Amino acid sequence: MDEHWAGEFEHESVTVDNREAFKTSMAKFPTQADAVANNMELQKVAGQNFKLPKSIEGLPDEAMRKDFTAQVNTLFGREFAADTEALSVLDMKSGASEGAKHNEDFAAAFKQFVVDKNIAKSDAQSLITFFNEATGKALTKFGEDKAAFDIAADKTCKDALIAHFGSQENVDKQDILMHRALLGKDIGLNADEAAEVAEAIKGSNAMKNPLLKQVLYKALGPLAAESSTEGGDKPTNAAKVTDPEEGSPSYKALGWDKK
Repeated sequence: MDEHWAGEFEHESVTVDNREAFKTSMAKFPTQADAVANNMELQKVAGQNFKLPKSIEGLPDEAMRKDFTAQVNTLFGREFAADTEALSVLDMKSGASEGAKHNEDFAAAFKQFVVDKNIAKSDAQSLITFFNEATGKALTKFGEDKAAFDIAADKTCKDALIAHFGSQENVDKQDILMHRALLGKDIGLNADEAAEVAEAIKGSNAMKNPLLKQVLYKALGPLAAESSTEGGDKPTNAAKVTDPEEGSPSYKALGWDKK
């Protein structure tokens, strides 16, 4: 069995009087590099306060520098992954909102980035949590802002149409005529097709822009059967318009309430 390195270690702090104590203290370190990495023990033997090297470059060689770095990382619980497989322990959904979609391509790219940049696993997990929480807050804020914009746009459109047609009742009549036209023989849509068109109209800016909506009234109103009101124009002495298809899929898709 090879003699432990501490037995032949030479340093001014190691004397005949403390050689055995030094060997006992160093016995747990297989190599001198291990002892250097745990510099505290050497400092204690020398009767000095423990101090880390001022610079890792001050260590004798690259092997010792790597060993020192590895042990310091272990001391602080910093683990690094040699490949993406070693990152399977990462929780990619940490901090994500309930129901948030998980993107496998992004996850794979992030893990490769962690390996390439030699990022510690604990730091990578913190980045995931931060990203998911920040993204969730941004999406929530975007949704709130969009909802507020939609409400304001709907009100602006409604007010403009009431001003143009004279009352909400007259605007409702125009809506009925437009709906009736979708199901009329001139356009020739069946109920499902009319519902699809109505849904597209409802989701478009046309339903929030009073001028565009007047264009729809103007174009579709005249195609409505049994109408005493010409679409797009202000009604004059118009009879009450009723909708024979009230409650149909297209009617509901446009978001119209029962009159």
